[in-house]
Amino acid sequence: MSGKVVNDMGMLVLLGVEIIIGIAIGLILTAIGLFLGNISLFESIATGVIIGVVAHKTMGVHPVIAIGLGIVAIVILYYLQTKSIGFWIVGGLYSLMWGFIVGLVVYSATGENMLWTYIAWAIGALVFLGLHLVARSRQEA
Repeated sequence: MSGKVVNDMGMLVLLGVEIIIGIAIGLILTAIGLFLGNISLFESIATGVIIGVVAHKTMGVHPVIAIGLGIVAIVILYYLQTKSIGFWIVGGLYSLMWGFIVGLVVYSATGENMLWTYIAWAIGALVFLGLHLVARSRQEA
């Protein structure tokens, strides 16, 4: 092969890598934007995906049925979060869960300091409850 052909192939590979990186960054930013912009929808989709995967992988449910279960879960969870009592129950549980995840990160980062863990859990839960309230106000508008 001549040097020009190898150089051109290298440029094509580099261009392909740049495109893949750009798509990955775009998908990540889209997920972050959905999470911050409408956390209720993000959580419903994430839970639906988890339910579908768990149904298929651990219980041997046919993929089509697993996808259907995931879609039903998305619709039910999102619908519940649009109703007053459902919002407080489902949104509150999700906020506690996200706060718990923040607490686990702080627990690991502080050398297993429980005081910092509980404070981070409480603050994290309040922050995520705030995100739920913002998402709810956007749904009502």
